[in-house]
Amino acid sequence: MNLTRTLESGKPILTEGAVIERVRRDPAIRLDPHVANSLLIYDHTAKRTMANIYKEYVDVGRDCGLALMIAAPTWRANPHRLRACGGYDCLDVNRDAVRFVREIRDSYGTYGSQVAIAGLMGCAGDAYKAEESLDRDEAAAFHRPQANALAKAGVDVLLGATLPAAAEAHGMAIAMAERSVPYIISLVIHREGTLLDDTPLYEFIMEVDSCVFPKPLAYLANCVHPAVFCEAYGLVAKTCPVAAARLVGLQANTSPLCPEELDNRTELDTDNPSSFADQMMAARIHCDLTILGGCCGTDERHIRAIGERLQDHSANSGTLPM
Repeated sequence: MNLTRTLESGKPILTEGAVIERVRRDPAIRLDPHVANSLLIYDHTAKRTMANIYKEYVDVGRDCGLALMIAAPTWRANPHRLRACGGYDCLDVNRDAVRFVREIRDSYGTYGSQVAIAGLMGCAGDAYKAEESLDRDEAAAFHRPQANALAKAGVDVLLGATLPAAAEAHGMAIAMAERSVPYIISLVIHREGTLLDDTPLYEFIMEVDSCVFPKPLAYLANCVHPAVFCEAYGLVAKTCPVAAARLVGLQANTSPLCPEELDNRTELDTDNPSSFADQMMAARIHCDLTILGGCCGTDERHIRAIGERLQDHSANSGTLPM
């Protein structure tokens, strides 16, 4: 799928719901403390479990007739973390992870052409502790090898996600922009319209857009509740409409708790799929969103509920979702 062209059309794009969180709650599977789910592709049982999760999300996109973006399980697969988990840096984990999701996509025949594969990247430290983030130049150097590996593996888009601090997100954007692949920056935000390091969201967007070439394809938010996102978006739109127009997607939590409160929570804090989908559709309309998906607390049921709402909206408006 040409993600750039689909975004420009304004047609909705689904993304996956939670993957790492769902795998973490399977008692038969152990996530690596350094790289999360990236190495599960080398374990037969865990790989099958993770493949089933991805297939559930692709099934939703196919059944609802919507374009879909799925991310390779590479959020923590940077060279530093791969070395820390015991020598896996000698394997091309990013390539193998992209191949894993590509095989799933290709198994869907003609619908596979509507599925974009994202090369997923995360921050160097704890995603909910902005004080652990790198400065801009450190981040560019740190993230460059993984951006290169994912681009070489043939992803359709690079996706930096769950980014809490402006400087590291800016540096990651620099590293991504060096590749001939479109890229997206997805941020963790507070209802006050700031990143977790208190940088105003509109200032960050305008700075990166003016300093990095090519600029990001788009900006998203993830790991935030739809109502919290709408409140933050409203502040951004009031202050800087140009920045708000660049914020086009949300992978939302089902819980209204802030990211720091949800971090390492032992009990799943979730909402029913219908209520969640209603809130996501309200965010789509209020904030003019194109990319919709889930984060903490979501599973296939939540993504299907969103997809069905999008189908109903298209049918009632007399337009097709694709």
